Amino acid sequence: MKFLQIHSFYDRYLDAFYEARPMLELETESAQISALLDDGFSGSHLFAPALARLGVETQLVIGNCPQLQRRWCKEAGFNPAGRTHWLYEIARKQVESFRPDVLYISDPITYDSRFVRSLSYAPSLVAGWRAAEIPRWVDLTSFDIILSHEEISRKQAEEHGAKSTQFFLPGFPEWIAQRVANEPKMFDMVFCGQITRHHTRRRDLLNRLTAHAEQTSAFTPHFFVCTGEESPCAPRFAEPALWGLKMHRAIKRGKVNLNVGIDLFESGAGNMRQFEVTGTGGFLLAEQSVGLERHFEPGKEVETYSSFEELVEKTVYYLEHDEDREAIARRGQVRCMSEHGMDRRSREMLELLENGLRNPPKRQSRYSPLKIEVTRSAPPASPDPANLLVQAFRELQENRIDESYKLVLEAQAHGGTYPWLHYLRACCLLKLEKVAEALEDLAQEIALFPENNSARDLQQQVFSALRQNVKS
Repeated sequence: MKFLQIHSFYDRYLDAFYEARPMLELETESAQISALLDDGFSGSHLFAPALARLGVETQLVIGNCPQLQRRWCKEAGFNPAGRTHWLYEIARKQVESFRPDVLYISDPITYDSRFVRSLSYAPSLVAGWRAAEIPRWVDLTSFDIILSHEEISRKQAEEHGAKSTQFFLPGFPEWIAQRVANEPKMFDMVFCGQITRHHTRRRDLLNRLTAHAEQTSAFTPHFFVCTGEESPCAPRFAEPALWGLKMHRAIKRGKVNLNVGIDLFESGAGNMRQFEVTGTGGFLLAEQSVGLERHFEPGKEVETYSSFEELVEKTVYYLEHDEDREAIARRGQVRCMSEHGMDRRSREMLELLENGLRNPPKRQSRYSPLKIEVTRSAPPASPDPANLLVQAFRELQENRIDESYKLVLEAQAHGGTYPWLHYLRACCLLKLEKVAEALEDLAQEIALFPENNSARDLQQQVFSALRQNVKS
């Protein structure tokens, strides 16, 4: 079996990673991949290196890493210069050069079925992962299977055309625990994660904890959060986001590690943080949920809360009872390593993929066949691209990003070049936190239509914001 995984890292992480290693982009592709893997970021989802240890021929593509992708082009003798969306083109070339039997896309939003259909050959099995909302414009009809631990995500994947879905969990890379094992306990409470428009429940909880801590001084939280363009969250105790091993060290240093999930789901049961905390050896205090006991036993391997008052009460209790807290953390780590470690999870993944190759999934229609009479009437003419872009602009003004992006893609499908198309696409991509791709679109808009001052202004705003992030 040949297995290729396309993955996307957070743009902010990649910016910080390469900023701290200014000479790394001059290294070989292999050296850059090794450095990224050694930092442990997103390790729970990286199955290419794990399957390689089982004897599978694999390749990992981090599709949104410009430094890495440029180096691959240099070594492969591939020149995408002059093409629109060159990172997209490089990923396509990497797949076509490797020709995997299994194409595993852990970012099926950026690389949906339109990417799969653009390949010059058809992989035997196309699989993907998604444990968040699936935007309306995403096409999953070319995916044989979508994996997720979230029932809502699996249901949405079917609605978007995936042939099948299956329950699956992230895995914890065991080596990370060894790297951070000797970190001392320094912080009362730790939370590491994002605060976006999809995390209003999380934002509210952190703000309530901030107010309580300020009023009572019962404990001091440390919130290592990435807020994006959102308003500040818990400013009194918020600290810059941590990534990779730095994040795992902070988790290990925390006496109590908080878990609160995304708004789409009722809890964080099965999310990556659950395994990051327990695998690292931290004490997990998570939202109570019906799914959590499938993975860890509440009260023995992790602790739970069902209200803000219970969260505060248990935080204070376990800060005062070190032995009880550390005993739960130890049992949680044992359970994580035995049942949720990457060694076991990669074997489960291999078995799943081999079964998929032997028995390719077939789309099961949930609807009865429709009896329709084909007439000779011509279909209505497609809307004019310019009108589509006007509609896209209106949707963008109302912050309906999915609808706006779909209209932009529909206009783009007509072919040709149109003023404002790349600008509007860039606006949508920025809202979706795809900064690198947005900058490509802005550059394309400016090259095609130099008089578009809005594109120039937005480009400068993005550059300014990136520089400010680096300084901070």
